[in-house]
Amino acid sequence: TIAQMGLMLVEIALGLYTLALLHLLAHSCYKAYAFLHSGNAVNHYLAAQLAEQTEPDTRHWLIALLAASLLVWPAHQIVPLASLSSAVLLVLAVTVLLMPSLTRADSRRPLRLILAVAYGVGLLALYCIGKYLLQNIAPTTGVLSMLADIFTSLVFAGLFVMAVLLRYHSRHRAVNRVFIWLNAGGYLDEWATRVTLKIWPYHNKTAAKASKLSQAECLK
Repeated sequence: TIAQMGLMLVEIALGLYTLALLHLLAHSCYKAYAFLHSGNAVNHYLAAQLAEQTEPDTRHWLIALLAASLLVWPAHQIVPLASLSSAVLLVLAVTVLLMPSLTRADSRRPLRLILAVAYGVGLLALYCIGKYLLQNIAPTTGVLSMLADIFTSLVFAGLFVMAVLLRYHSRHRAVNRVFIWLNAGGYLDEWATRVTLKIWPYHNKTAAKASKLSQAECLK
């Protein structure tokens, strides 16, 4: 949740107010679904273990990325995107949405693909409608510098690649180390504790008094 809030703040800082609002709406729906279906978590886990695990290959990623780009392009023509980073973020989001429908080759794949495309179109339609309705009341921001736009786009792409590696290639030693480091929060808590104790050392007055009393008794 903190990471999602941080990403929303980045979107707001970039002037992507409609995208941040859509992000908030989508994340709220996800949270509501997760809480309402939390009682079925064990059943979903067992079903996933019994189902055949299929990992996407490069061909699947390229097809999903191309399809996402084709879906985002009409949205850009209807309501122009503010920056390159907003286009990158939308394309990556739709790519992740389309990916599960491509991995498993069975008779139901066309239906899954149609549903995924429909969800993607609905997501982009919400974005276009929200941007059109909010364009008169949204704060006016200056043009984002090209360097900042490119840097933010690279950060978004790097986060996407990292998420894919952690999801599908966690068996590799380097990825597993990164996974452990991320789960530990980058060990920031330990680092902050050490720095704090160096600046403000902890002194237990009760223990110090007890130590002095014991030393005095020993001298007696």
